[in-house]
Amino acid sequence: MANPQPVPLPTGLSGGKSPEAFRTISEVAAELDLPQHVGDLPEDLDAPVLSVCQRGNISLSGVLYLQSLGYRNARSVTGGTNAWLERGFTTESA
Repeated sequence: MANPQPVPLPTGLSGGKSPEAFRTISEVAAELDLPQHVGDLPEDLDAPVLSVCQRGNISLSGVLYLQSLGYRNARSVTGGTNAWLERGFTTESA
């Protein structure tokens, strides 16, 4: 299996909400500017792609968006960068 390729994504939502109780994946993807990063994704729809956020919640929306594009091996990092740091792993500044 190939190593997952990082895709630059914003760190979180802007705080705005749609008037409905639930938002569509398209609304969330647009708010995270995911469509503008599609060109950064691997062409291979079977390539592993990780979606990461601070706590591991918003990244689930990223996975749904990636799956809607046809990516079959998109995964969310459980616990996000908070869990990553708690386990003693290092990070790089954006």
